[in-house]
Amino acid sequence: MLTSEITFAQTNSLNLLLKQQVVKHIEEIDEPLEEKEYKELDITKTLKLYSEDAHDEMKIRLANVQVEESSLSNQHKARCDTYDLLETVLEHVLQHAECVMLEVRSANRLALVLNSFAVRENYANEAVSAALSNLCRSPGLELLEEIRAKVFVCLNGHEKIRQLRQEYEKRKNNYNLALKNFKIILEVINVSETSLVKLKKQFDDVLESFQQCRRVLDEELPSALTEMTKVLIESMTMLGGECSIWGRHRTELSSLLRKLGSTVSVGEYALRELDDLKGGK
Repeated sequence: MLTSEITFAQTNSLNLLLKQQVVKHIEEIDEPLEEKEYKELDITKTLKLYSEDAHDEMKIRLANVQVEESSLSNQHKARCDTYDLLETVLEHVLQHAECVMLEVRSANRLALVLNSFAVRENYANEAVSAALSNLCRSPGLELLEEIRAKVFVCLNGHEKIRQLRQEYEKRKNNYNLALKNFKIILEVINVSETSLVKLKKQFDDVLESFQQCRRVLDEELPSALTEMTKVLIESMTMLGGECSIWGRHRTELSSLLRKLGSTVSVGEYALRELDDLKGGK
């Protein structure tokens, strides 16, 4: 698992430095103006111009970083969206395969009970007997079991990617917070050159950590997407064949139920019950 290189402590230091610079800026404003020699004022003006140039340079750099990261993030998001979509489809394929298995087992148990009922009550004519004979056979669930196993393994085989995505979201939040704070500092506070260098180093560390995590994740995603696509193709093809087979069984069961339903008479049972009661007396 990729270990975290930059924690929230780095972005917290940006917040702390932001607060320190605001306080310092306010204190400087509150200091009484003092008379200074023209030479000192000229030096101050020169330093201020130099500082403004550095600030402008950093603003341009941050703007370029934002544009570049926005493009890279969109490409990364497209890969993650594809991964999420494949995962969702596979989950529903798995659910349907399990539902088909449940239906097949239930239909087989129902056919066995109907067979006992039809034999005991003399409803097992030739057509009914033929349908029951087919439906009472032990259902072959091997392919459905294979589908379920394939999809289950695929869905649970990408723990590394799940961990990387969680780590990526943390570092992305760190980057966004650091970028926001740095832009605020450059806009509203006249920081010293030393502080500017320190801020740049902190921001670069956060940015590099974020980019490194994304690079690792982007290297892992293609193979996972390829595997998931292969499993999806195989499982859908197999499940389609099984649904066709069991669909015919469902049709047979439906026909059998209608035949038996039209044959059984409620009045017959009522009369039989009445005769049994009279005979008992």
